[in-house]
Amino acid sequence: MYLGMLQAFHVDTDGIDEHSLTHEEFLRLLSTEHTALATVDERMAEASMRVLQNNVGIGAQHIHGRVTTNMLIFTATNGGEYVIDPEVWAPYIEGRIHHHRITSSHHALMQPDSLRQLGPELAAELRGLHTDPTRED
Repeated sequence: MYLGMLQAFHVDTDGIDEHSLTHEEFLRLLSTEHTALATVDERMAEASMRVLQNNVGIGAQHIHGRVTTNMLIFTATNGGEYVIDPEVWAPYIEGRIHHHRITSSHHALMQPDSLRQLGPELAAELRGLHTDPTRED
């Protein structure tokens, strides 16, 4: 259970023996990455893992439809390498896909360095929605 959660938070698990990984060691490893679960008790960690597994199952069963809307997407680039092509959304979006690359890992998108990149782009986009009467977003 703990190894899967560490991997979900992009914690390096090379060399970690899943069977000997204790709750205390799990918390120590999570705290090195400053994750939200770094202070949870064992019961909460188990419940979180069940929720994660349930969400993966739901996602695998969901059949996506097409939506008529515009989309604003921010992509973490993992230090410069482009990871996800925003065009993967094209089959699901009937409208404009506006894409911004953020120099960050995915799990650090809400950290101050990433937000300094993301914030002004989001603010400009939101201002455009309210100041351009001809815009159809």
